Amino acid sequence: CTVEGATATIITAGTCTITADQAGDANYAAAEQTSQSFTIGKASQTITFISEPPSNAVIGDTYEVGAKGGASGNPVTFSIDEASAPVCTISDDGLVSATGPGTCKILAAQAGDQSYLAAESNQSFAVGKIETSIALQSSTDAPKQGEPVTFTATVTQTHPVARLTLRTLAAPVSGPSSGTVSFFDGAATLCSDVPLSDGQAVCATSFRSAGQRNIVAVYSGDNTMASARSLAIVSTVDNTVAETQ
Repeated sequence: CTVEGATATIITAGTCTITADQAGDANYAAAEQTSQSFTIGKASQTITFISEPPSNAVIGDTYEVGAKGGASGNPVTFSIDEASAPVCTISDDGLVSATGPGTCKILAAQAGDQSYLAAESNQSFAVGKIETSIALQSSTDAPKQGEPVTFTATVTQTHPVARLTLRTLAAPVSGPSSGTVSFFDGAATLCSDVPLSDGQAVCATSFRSAGQRNIVAVYSGDNTMASARSLAIVSTVDNTVAETQ
């Protein structure tokens, strides 16, 4: 601290001691010097994020985090919360990469100094599974009763549209390599939990009665890919009974 006249100015943390003196004159001796001390604590500082966390983030997306520190002038450093380790990573230059579904929590820290306390802050955003779509095709849309018919479901990866420059979409990849597809005729199951092979699942079946059938396929999803349901396709089973070979 410093003193000018009757005003004390605080400079940094520590103990400030102010000494008082009074001179004497022809009638009075000089007063005994006295002092007064008080403790000055460190001031707090605040970290302010200058980057907006992405919305609708999915696995494979990246975003650059940034923050402004407090008055100590020390650099702001970033890390990933331990609980978010399966969800995201961060590079030395602040690039956050989404690696799994869940909540990504970014920690920001700034060291203190002789005048300011250390500061901490955090920023979180949700990471979802990669969106998928499923297309369904039939070997025939008018099978006869008892005639073999094959339904093929093709699962592909899709991406939402990037929001401004805060998110960078990962390069598109081929369809999922794991998960299963189930095929339904209304509420009835035609084929259950058919494993994917090169992004496709095949259901071979036949119908014993004539009429219109609404067929859909449902992809189960996996650890990184979201589930999906196809649009219905119509199979009109003919009254004719297929000839047996």
